[in-house]
Amino acid sequence: MEIRTPFNKHEDEMTNNRGGSNNHDTNSKVALQQDTALEEQLMLLLSNNQIILVKLSENKVAKNPNEALKLLCDIVNQVVAFAERKLRVNSSHLQKLLVSESGHSPNIKLLHLNKNSLYPDTVINLFKGWASHPSDRQPIFDEIRDSLINITKSYFSLFESSFRSDLIKRQWKETYLINIDELRGIAEKIKF
Repeated sequence: MEIRTPFNKHEDEMTNNRGGSNNHDTNSKVALQQDTALEEQLMLLLSNNQIILVKLSENKVAKNPNEALKLLCDIVNQVVAFAERKLRVNSSHLQKLLVSESGHSPNIKLLHLNKNSLYPDTVINLFKGWASHPSDRQPIFDEIRDSLINITKSYFSLFESSFRSDLIKRQWKETYLINIDELRGIAEKIKF
């Protein structure tokens, strides 16, 4: 084994810089692999949500708002479960979002939170007792629907911040905003 001393300070700095560069390249590759893996998992999540969107757009669901509420909660629950499993998001995050949403949408409190999953049972049980005319129910449903979509969007934004690559961040943001717009468009057609 030959021990070589650098000829001068400049040669020493060049050697150190090359070693640092290799370490940076390795870290970049690992970060890109992690971003790509997360992106693939998120695409799978979106495809699972797409199945629910198809159900939401069916005529029988549009005429049955109770089923629509269940499906909207299913989307939120899938997204929350993903966040907790894959990104180790604190289980209190959903509770914090519900409190935040309740500031401008107090009817969101009608959703039951159990083991960090939302259940629309209370809303469904109260459905017939709210008002005799369906048009009186619509603003309440609209408020709950919008809050559920906002919660989903908030989690998607959280996923965006998990990426290290700016390119993948931008791609994910474009993708999830299209998904949110589609969800909103379908959900707004449902009459409570």
